[in-house]
Amino acid sequence: MRYLGRKTLLASFLAFTGFGIMTMNAAPAGDVVGWMEVTPAGGQLRITGRAFAPDGGSVEYTLQIQRSGRSGNTSTKQGGKAEIQAGEIATLSTTSVNLQPQDQLAVLLTVSRGGQVLATSGIHVGGPAR
Repeated sequence: MRYLGRKTLLASFLAFTGFGIMTMNAAPAGDVVGWMEVTPAGGQLRITGRAFAPDGGSVEYTLQIQRSGRSGNTSTKQGGKAEIQAGEIATLSTTSVNLQPQDQLAVLLTVSRGGQVLATSGIHVGGPAR
């Protein structure tokens, strides 16, 4: 999982309109690559999970989000199946979350096929992961 300092990430989001972050971890060549795009959207962060497969095929995915802060703790999980067309990028899941300067946010995208994890992408903003 990739860790970014809360101040660095939040300052970037607040200072630059349209600034986004992309994280990824690729599977072996010829298989599936999964990543997340994180962008500011109307006072929130929009998180989009995407995948690419040169040969196409069906995949399963989960997008897990945990946020904690002064307003409490929230945990959400989205998942499902997606068909990726050969050589095309598929949008797996999109969601938005509020993030205050003191909050911690952890997001993990997992892409698998037949129970075998093919790709993961993660981001953590704030203090150490809990």
